[in-house]
Amino acid sequence: MKISFPKPAEDYFNQKADELLLLLRPAPTGHEAAKGPEAPKRTLSSSHVPSVKITDKDFHRLGKSGTIDGFGNQTSKFFPTEKGPVGLDHPDYRESEKLVDRIVSRSATRSCLSTKFVLETLFDWFEHRYKGSLVSSESFVGYLLARAEEEIKERKIAIPIAHLVIERPFTVGKVTFDFYTSDYFDHLEKVLLEKNPQADPRMLRQIQEKYQGVVFATVATSAEPTRATEIATDETERTLALLRFFSPTIFYPQIASYFGRMGHAQVPVSHYFVFDDEIPRVTTQVASKGEFKFVVDATMLHMMEAGGLFALGEILIKDNHSEFEELLLTSITLFAKSVTSNDFQDRLVFALASMETMLLSNSSEPIQYSVGIRLAFVASQTLPDRKSILELIRRAYAIRSSYIHHGKRTENLELLTRLLRTFWSGFHAIILNRDKFATQAQFLDFVENMILS
Repeated sequence: MKISFPKPAEDYFNQKADELLLLLRPAPTGHEAAKGPEAPKRTLSSSHVPSVKITDKDFHRLGKSGTIDGFGNQTSKFFPTEKGPVGLDHPDYRESEKLVDRIVSRSATRSCLSTKFVLETLFDWFEHRYKGSLVSSESFVGYLLARAEEEIKERKIAIPIAHLVIERPFTVGKVTFDFYTSDYFDHLEKVLLEKNPQADPRMLRQIQEKYQGVVFATVATSAEPTRATEIATDETERTLALLRFFSPTIFYPQIASYFGRMGHAQVPVSHYFVFDDEIPRVTTQVASKGEFKFVVDATMLHMMEAGGLFALGEILIKDNHSEFEELLLTSITLFAKSVTSNDFQDRLVFALASMETMLLSNSSEPIQYSVGIRLAFVASQTLPDRKSILELIRRAYAIRSSYIHHGKRTENLELLTRLLRTFWSGFHAIILNRDKFATQAQFLDFVENMILS
């Protein structure tokens, strides 16, 4: 895949790269900040954790590296030379990040190049120019585009999903949910041995033991590897939010939803050392109520389809969403986030925030009244039900206000259950009428007309 920039943009990027090239400097000695007064020696629990010390010699062997501040932000980056590491330190390093941000924000690169790829390529170019392995006429943009053409290709990224069980493959938006069977791994082993008869299949069997039968979310995209994984992760997370919206736990506040990307979705487990004498009994137990796996069989999939799952998936397929479509997806994602916790306050706050996002046009509107009256007309058709919704919203905001402003924790599972079901009904009605609106203003005008009619 070839990408290109308009001539003015290309000239600007090359000029900035050339300016940064002149700012390359040797790394501070030992890569350490200036030392202040020696701190008192302390023995912490972490002091007993095995550690490894990296020397300057190790740094040279590891290749490009740098420094990171206490917030996890990189503040410098260097490459190895015979005389020691050379690169950019703060604030010059920050200027290189600004250049990279400008490049990856352009429409030509946004969908196929990651910030990491462009930054690494920039420092590769710095290193080759500094060491003389590239002629001075080799511009940064030319170097970047050549690297991009080599790395951008059609790829499938499959992400394992924990605590999700399916009966058959299905696709929502750009994501296909499927699983690998023993036949797949048998075929994989056969292909591996055909390519390399000396290969040891034991590692493949370890992979098989870990992933056979696990559901994978697979996304096809055209990008360099890092950007491909970023896109796949974003698409998977948006689609998982839709699955949570249609999962039964959405209606049961006391049960959390645990399915999600493997490594990011954890069922809480309690660990104890129980001492009856000097020798402890070490115990662990799942600290979750009910079944933590979400099973999508044929019946559940049919129910989700009837509720609008695949209709929302059609929105996800689009490269460009209308304002209203993006608002609907954002609001549903917020609502679905509430089910990842079994904490009453978390579910209440996220649920209310999702409906505020959907039904409030600006921050100056009276929140409780506007959400209540609009939701009443969206989610119900009768006067008694609408009055009940207004009272429900009033009570919900009273509990939230008591928690947010005064730190008082009040739990009312019956109220929260009714609230979640009412919100779900409201969102469901909006999903069914999604094609009628392009903007939030059009949607709210429609609701106001219902109220005044």
